[in-house]
Amino acid sequence: MPSRTQCWTWYPRTVVAGASTVSFVVVGHTKRLITWRARPYTSATTGSKARQSTPLADNEVGIDNFSFTPPNRTVAVGTTVTWINRDDVPHRIGSADQKFPLGPAIDTDQHFAYTFTTPGRYPYFCTVHPTMTGVITVTPG
Repeated sequence: MPSRTQCWTWYPRTVVAGASTVSFVVVGHTKRLITWRARPYTSATTGSKARQSTPLADNEVGIDNFSFTPPNRTVAVGTTVTWINRDDVPHRIGSADQKFPLGPAIDTDQHFAYTFTTPGRYPYFCTVHPTMTGVITVTPG
């Protein structure tokens, strides 16, 4: 017999844009109403409740509101590029053409860094959210 958690099916009950509460009806061995309350969050570019952020250096890429900022960076050979997660969910940086190693999952305020040693174009994306994309262009010294 499967465990209770394997039998549950989650059905959204109440989802209101901009609301901080989401309700689900969980159907399984028993029927339950679960309410999840989100933390208030506003993008750093649009509101006052956002996490305080410092300006990015020329070799940094910010992650916020499910996007890379800036998505495209040009750096010289030997530069270490650092992706900094300022979002409320984990992200993972992957090379679209496998030219650099897959980064670890990075949670809020964590970072992943990679040193680019060869000139070229390095498209990347978030492996958790594949619509998030960007390009690092590495120029000769």
